[in-house]
Amino acid sequence: MILTKSKNKNIKINSEIDTRIRNGEISNLLLIVPTNRKVRYLKKEIITSSPNGSAQSINLETISTFSTKIVLNDTDIRRAVLSEPASFVLLEQAFNEIDPKYFSNYKNNIPTGTLQQIKNVISEYKKHGITPQILRNEFNKLNGSERLKAENIADIYETYQAKLEKIRIKEIGDIYKEIGELSIGEFIKRFREFYPEVNFIAANGFDEFTQPEINIMNLCSQIPGVDLYFHIDYQANNDSIFFHLNTTYLKLMKKGFDIIKEKDEVSKNQFENYIRDNLFNSKSPKNKIDYSEKIYILAALDKGKEIEIISKEIKDLITNQQVHPSEICIAFNSIQKYSSTIRDVLSTYGIPLNLTDRFTCSSSRPVVSVINILEVLENDFYYKDILRALNSGYLMNLNINSSNILKSARSLKIISGLRNWMNTLKDEIYIRKNNTGNEWDELLRIETFEDALSSLQKIQGLLNPFEDEMTLNEFKDNVIELIYKLEIPIKLSDDTSFNAEKNIKSMTTFIEVLEELTNLFISQYGEDKKFPLKFYLNYLRTAAKSTRYNVKEKPNYGVQVTSINEIRGLKFNYLFLSGLCDGDFPTRYQPEIFFSGSYFKKENQHQAKERYQFYQALCSWEKKLYLTFPLTDEKKDLVKSTFITELESIIKTSTLEPGEFTNKIYSKEEFLIEVGNKGIDYFNTSINKEEYEFDLEEIESAVKIDKLRREDPFGNSSFNGVIGDDLKKEVEENLAGYKEKQFSYSQLETYAKCPYKYFAERVLKIEPNEEPTEEMEFHELGTLLHLILYEFYTRLQKEGIVLSGCGNAEFNKAKELIFKIAEDRISEAYFNSPLTFFEKERILGIEGKKENSILYRFLLTERENNDGFVPTFFETGFGHFSKETDERLSLLKELKIGDVKIRGKIDRIELNEGKDKFQVVDYKLSGKSPTLKNLREGIALQIPLYLYAAKELIKAQIEKDSKPAGGKIYSLKYKSDKFGKKLVKPFNKRNFDETELIEENEKVIEECIENIKRYVRHITEGKFNLSTLSNRESEICRFCGFKSVCRIQEVT
Repeated sequence: MILTKSKNKNIKINSEIDTRIRNGEISNLLLIVPTNRKVRYLKKEIITSSPNGSAQSINLETISTFSTKIVLNDTDIRRAVLSEPASFVLLEQAFNEIDPKYFSNYKNNIPTGTLQQIKNVISEYKKHGITPQILRNEFNKLNGSERLKAENIADIYETYQAKLEKIRIKEIGDIYKEIGELSIGEFIKRFREFYPEVNFIAANGFDEFTQPEINIMNLCSQIPGVDLYFHIDYQANNDSIFFHLNTTYLKLMKKGFDIIKEKDEVSKNQFENYIRDNLFNSKSPKNKIDYSEKIYILAALDKGKEIEIISKEIKDLITNQQVHPSEICIAFNSIQKYSSTIRDVLSTYGIPLNLTDRFTCSSSRPVVSVINILEVLENDFYYKDILRALNSGYLMNLNINSSNILKSARSLKIISGLRNWMNTLKDEIYIRKNNTGNEWDELLRIETFEDALSSLQKIQGLLNPFEDEMTLNEFKDNVIELIYKLEIPIKLSDDTSFNAEKNIKSMTTFIEVLEELTNLFISQYGEDKKFPLKFYLNYLRTAAKSTRYNVKEKPNYGVQVTSINEIRGLKFNYLFLSGLCDGDFPTRYQPEIFFSGSYFKKENQHQAKERYQFYQALCSWEKKLYLTFPLTDEKKDLVKSTFITELESIIKTSTLEPGEFTNKIYSKEEFLIEVGNKGIDYFNTSINKEEYEFDLEEIESAVKIDKLRREDPFGNSSFNGVIGDDLKKEVEENLAGYKEKQFSYSQLETYAKCPYKYFAERVLKIEPNEEPTEEMEFHELGTLLHLILYEFYTRLQKEGIVLSGCGNAEFNKAKELIFKIAEDRISEAYFNSPLTFFEKERILGIEGKKENSILYRFLLTERENNDGFVPTFFETGFGHFSKETDERLSLLKELKIGDVKIRGKIDRIELNEGKDKFQVVDYKLSGKSPTLKNLREGIALQIPLYLYAAKELIKAQIEKDSKPAGGKIYSLKYKSDKFGKKLVKPFNKRNFDETELIEENEKVIEECIENIKRYVRHITEGKFNLSTLSNRESEICRFCGFKSVCRIQEVT
């Protein structure tokens, strides 16, 4: 439909425009279109059609850009028009200044999504000429929470508008309002300043206009010597599509615009005319028109498969039909759900693309890295902020090893606080330097802490300029200086990845926003006002979340990937409309909750707009159209769009079957997968090796390795972890050196359970990235209790007190002693994490009652013990330690099993009266005992190894060949009914005598000795295969930190 006030009713609009362009009369034309993309598209078309392929003074505008020129005249538009991020910052200020009755839960902390909704509502109100006062006039029609909501929105709107007026800056809604207030004479004068030669205006591609926009176009129609023509895609006989345009049509008619007949050159083709009349129309014809050779429907398993099949079809078009990639477009209604997938998949298939999705600065790695490093100071060096900043990839020039910071944080329980970091690290370094004899964890060398300290000092130096309050210009200059110190511009210019242009654009946009916000705040607060870092970061984060940017399109390059809204009025030879599921297109109606009263958007308006958008998309192809959708999304089933169903009801289409692509190979990755599945002979017979660059030796080797691993995952091969036969001399010597190392039971148990884990953890020194905890861990609480019990029993021995069967006087004395020791140790002990209130109460007494404590239960259990064994040795070490806890056993500096050196510390050794029998006791907070199966299979080594060590220790100390009467776990679990000693039985018998127990213990010791010899031999031989245990998945792999880097899931 064409509308005009011109007397020339018999004009062919497209012919008129084309003639003027070909004749070089482009300066006489003003073309107004709905989107900037359409502006770029037409500009390219005009230049191509102009004489000599060039044109000057092309008057191409959107209504927004046209209105801005008229209102602002010679003013610097960038400074006078408020950007999206700056509007968010001012809106957030406005929100924080009102009394938020409806939004009371968000006082001073409004979520970004809610702020976005409020911004959208206010923008819509402005575009339709609705002022805060007009909104207030609606209040009497509303009740309850709806009235509160409307009042708050009006308050925010009014406060926000007052801020704009105070700093003399405008939004597009303000520009529309101002242009509507111009006299016709002033409007014509300003129009002629910009468009002195224009005598023909064409507005094309619009679906609807707001009232201010109609007023603006009406002003244009009153310019003497200018003919204005609207072309609106409207069909009065199909309300299902065009219902929402009825109001626009009637408003234009009231302004005096007349309808003129469309000529052939602007008419639609047969398909477009047919769907305009019949799509979504209940009166549509019974017989379908056959487009089965041009329109295809594709149902894919999921979004990934959908894009994969689209890519294969596109590759067929490009390679088999010589279609240029720029002739193809893939459009989505919800493009953000597909952006990352489509870039990855199309790149895999070697298809160039122009992805025109809009990105936010808050998703840009270089921008986020700058904000993250500032957040380190804002949150006083919180470890997560430090790691987040360092792992961004843009702080590499600082030469900081983030893993050493994480290891230090985890080991020393440092969560935050620069002073805490510095003091704790310095203390740890001092202790290690001055206690050289201690056997520290070999994975945490002193260099780890020294490097962490040095790294934090570098970060502190980098952030020094931001520590004090800053003026607005000081903050801006400091941020820009920080960007250069981090060498971000150099990194961006050296980047050759497909994200390079995107990252450059994001950082440029970020700096522009920083400049704008600085000028904005100066106009509010003046140049000399100072603010802390937190003030700046709050608004910088808000701005980053709302700052959107596009990467510049490459002309005539690649497949266009964009949103359905962006292809309005454009034509592509091959068009894929994708992601067509109910909920995505059409989207579900969700009323804008912040609109109120008569301005509330109705569901039928929403549906009509969605249908119209689909109809417009169907008018954007020439040769082939593809409608695609996924059937599932993760674990959720999806439903085919009703739009496809409606189209299929009036048109015959074809089905594009995924199976059509199964016998073809479209990428190098697919080819290599086939080679892996079918063998190297497939490679030799399938391609021309001279045409493709493949490393035959590498492929053949990979195929053989994969086959070997699949067929015999635990076979004797270096690819299965048995590396001994393929070692270089240097590595072989390194492993041979393990014969001289001391082994603890826990290291050997790790190897017994999973040789690969031992290899990763102890040979390669890899440490899983586990986060530090602020809570006291079991081993720290256990260490504290060990110290208390050791000192307690040492003092009892000196005073000759035996707890077993003791009287009240001795019991009370022991009670007083153990609690005194505990209180002293708790107050004196240094732990990496503070002792929590509950942990302290568990030790000293819940609610202040000593009887409700671990220590009191320990005293009672010891008093009631009558097994005939007396606690004799405590915290007894064997192997090399710098300082023995029990001096009487310090003579046993070395303990060997064959040639294997063993070290450890036994919590308690108990002897019978004749000292010819003994027990070992191990305190455990969990109370967990090893299973019989693990004990006999050599997986649980602690108890049998400690029995062997204790036997040798007693022999060396008191020259007695004592018998192993048992290993016991002493549960210190406060609430457990199994508190106290529990025998670790080496057999499954219920009834047995002491002789049987000793004999079986000796067998278990011998088995343990042989297992230890075998484990160390295998370590030195380089045997580091995956775990072969039958229950490995539940017992070992389930919580293993190395699960993601081993192949156990392939095996299982």
